[in-house]
Amino acid sequence: MKKVFLSLLSFLLCSTLLIAQVPQKINYQAVARTSSGATLNNTAVSVRLTIRNLSSSGAILYRETHNVSTNAFGLFSVAIGGGTVVTGSFGSIAWSTGDKYLQVEYDPSGGTAFLDMGTSQMLSVPFAMYAASAGGSSFTSGTGINIAGNVITNTGDTDAANDITNTTSAGGDLNGTYPNPNVVKIQGRNISSTSPTTGQALAWDGSNWSPRSDSALAATLIWSVEYVPTATSLSRCR
Repeated sequence: MKKVFLSLLSFLLCSTLLIAQVPQKINYQAVARTSSGATLNNTAVSVRLTIRNLSSSGAILYRETHNVSTNAFGLFSVAIGGGTVVTGSFGSIAWSTGDKYLQVEYDPSGGTAFLDMGTSQMLSVPFAMYAASAGGSSFTSGTGINIAGNVITNTGDTDAANDITNTTSAGGDLNGTYPNPNVVKIQGRNISSTSPTTGQALAWDGSNWSPRSDSALAATLIWSVEYVPTATSLSRCR
């Protein structure tokens, strides 16, 4: 069998992290070459990619195959996570728990007689996917909250008795129901039912907050001031 090898160009990852969903793919590019270093140009090849857990010989988390053609320079591109699945689920890989390793296998004839081209640790590639799982952090949902994967849902307050709705009765200085209650008291003291006219303001008359005119308010203020005469010296009659 003709010996070949792959010259790794790069791992590329879309750096845009979407709030709703992170793209579940990693772009992979390589150059197919013969054992003498010549590129395999415009050739149909097959590739098998395996992601292993914790070490280069660790448990297989995911495996897929690709049938691709090289370009005029021997270059081919595949999207890890977008091939024909052999085993596992790419979207279920827990990137935040332990190191991950990528094994690359290759058949220059485009068949299934794969040659092992080596296994290397995946370093900065899955950062966006790592971030999608909140960096491995775990959260505990409280009352009225449901957490499923990376989705947080408000399931509502389970105690409807403390909810304010359009039929909730107002209390304190308010009367009626929400959202349009009436103000019937100020600091617990009743407001007169008499409607005020222009220029009047509310004043406490001893029983209710009642509308009063400006002049009436001024007179009340003037005459309510206590007059205390200044002490003077007294002469004694003889």
